[in-house]
Amino acid sequence: MKNETVSFSDSSDCTKIRKVRVTVETQGVCIQPEGTGVFDGADCGPIFLEFQNGKPVLYVWTDINGEDPIRIDLDGALESARTVDVIECGCCGCYHRADYGGDCRNDDERFADLDDAAARLGKRVNEVYPVS
Repeated sequence: MKNETVSFSDSSDCTKIRKVRVTVETQGVCIQPEGTGVFDGADCGPIFLEFQNGKPVLYVWTDINGEDPIRIDLDGALESARTVDVIECGCCGCYHRADYGGDCRNDDERFADLDDAAARLGKRVNEVYPVS
């Protein structure tokens, strides 16, 4: 196990310095803000991050007297979950990234359909519609 204590300013009062102990364990990372703990007095803070089947999972004990943590699956925060907005072009009938402002005849920026856009961009796509 590796322990490190970090300090930073309180966001409400920059003159107050707060400390947090971070412990890297075999199967995850424990975070313990000063003055916090868990119900059984274990030497770990109320925040624990681990990976399960390649996906990050965060556990938070919000009550020092409670045994059950809140489980937060972070798979929606993975870069692989990022989406790209595409729009159907009224000029050429193909799809383009919604933020594309170039010539719609540029083949690198033209997609035949939503599946083509997803495959070539390597991300999930959302079809958005222009505001009239």
